[in-house]
Amino acid sequence: MNCVESYFQSSFSGSSRPAIVFFDGIKALSNSRKNISFKKLTKNSIKAQRFLKSKGFNKGDAILLFEAPSPDMYAMILAMLASGIQIILVEPWMPLKNINKIIAQVRPKGFMSGAIGKLWGARSKEIRRVPVWFSSSKLNEQSLSAADEIQIEKMGPHALAILTFTSGTSGNPKGVHRKHQFLVDQAQVLKKYLHYEQHPGMDMTIFTNVALLNLGMGKGSLLIPSKWPKRVLNQIDLLPKEYAPDTLAAGPAFLIKLMNNAKAESLRSFHMGGALADCWIYEKAFKRWPTGNFTHVYGSSEAEPVALADLRSAVALSKKRNYFQTLYLGRPIKDIEIDQEKDTLWVAGPHVSPLYEGDDQANRQNKRLDSQGRAWHNMGDRINIDTEGFWYRGRSFQEEEDFDLEQELYQRLGHSKCFIKREDKDLVLIGELSKEEQSEIKKCFKKVTKIKVAKVFRDKRHRARIDRTKTLKKGGYAIS
Repeated sequence: MNCVESYFQSSFSGSSRPAIVFFDGIKALSNSRKNISFKKLTKNSIKAQRFLKSKGFNKGDAILLFEAPSPDMYAMILAMLASGIQIILVEPWMPLKNINKIIAQVRPKGFMSGAIGKLWGARSKEIRRVPVWFSSSKLNEQSLSAADEIQIEKMGPHALAILTFTSGTSGNPKGVHRKHQFLVDQAQVLKKYLHYEQHPGMDMTIFTNVALLNLGMGKGSLLIPSKWPKRVLNQIDLLPKEYAPDTLAAGPAFLIKLMNNAKAESLRSFHMGGALADCWIYEKAFKRWPTGNFTHVYGSSEAEPVALADLRSAVALSKKRNYFQTLYLGRPIKDIEIDQEKDTLWVAGPHVSPLYEGDDQANRQNKRLDSQGRAWHNMGDRINIDTEGFWYRGRSFQEEEDFDLEQELYQRLGHSKCFIKREDKDLVLIGELSKEEQSEIKKCFKKVTKIKVAKVFRDKRHRARIDRTKTLKKGGYAIS
């Protein structure tokens, strides 16, 4: 088997439908460097495979990637996976000593990068030792005949496809495995629950990895630039029918930005998740797209999805319990197994990623193997389960009573730009609070013993979850 075999054997791999558009405005549609069809992407993958063979790459070799996303990059990725070549990804902001440690351990044969990537790689003595440096644009140097086809290497289910290194819990780099069987299982599970066959148009997304998953399902991707510029969102309404998205995969922060800058009337199906959202955000979206199908997806990058909920019902149930945020998560999918502990939820299933590479401490905290050798993943969330399904009750590190207090505060304030932090015997409220709000809190919430004003910062990925550590650090408060 091979995780990209089904793509190359599909009917849509030869389709003239758009596969990926890097949408920085309507002009992107006429730019071959930003817009590519499935047919062209498939042909470029064959060219990329020929280039890789000409450079001596073979099954089992590893290539480090550090390049800005482009149609050529995706063609190279498809060619690498088809050829049985391992793809290595590393966080660019990781300490240099950790980068050297990873490269010395993995020993990639190639380094694919653009100009900026070369400067980044030149900092590392280990990357400088990598024999073959190249960019994805090199595939265009290859000629192609009508008889040329992609060659699919047969891979074992546990053969490594993609290995992503992130900053580990212990300070050591943590490798997250994506094996061939895992990627096949993940795609099948997502296809089963996202119902893309009902929505054949483009998927608007902000994540480059989602675009890769969409390719396997024959779904085109309209990729929005990372900073979500207003001028770009303003032009979504100018898209012709062929490029108009009918599905959206994003979090609440992007949903707000989209609603403020585009009508996006072509959208029919919404898959929302990634962070807690105030109920009013989704209620605003329901009014904007009254016939839209809204689904809340609960999961993580290492187990997606875990539970699903009709979002309209989730908001209604949450408000019924007087929650300011949408805390109802729905019911677990049939493909997942759960083990509920007091302050966290463990999950196992075919689309749950295996043990980490290189971080034993992270494995002890977040992974375990059962008697059958299956990996279980710690979601890090406190989940209550009742007859209605899953209810989110805060992260494992937070006291449940503090989480409840935050919900009460949000309900009174009408916003969620603050959080509770314990300091010895004090309950400190930190966030963006006016003088009037501070007076209200002191009068109505006697449990709150201190109030500190600080700008609230959000996570880098979804820009919705409060980054408590960064908020405290930027605000000049002690981090304990």
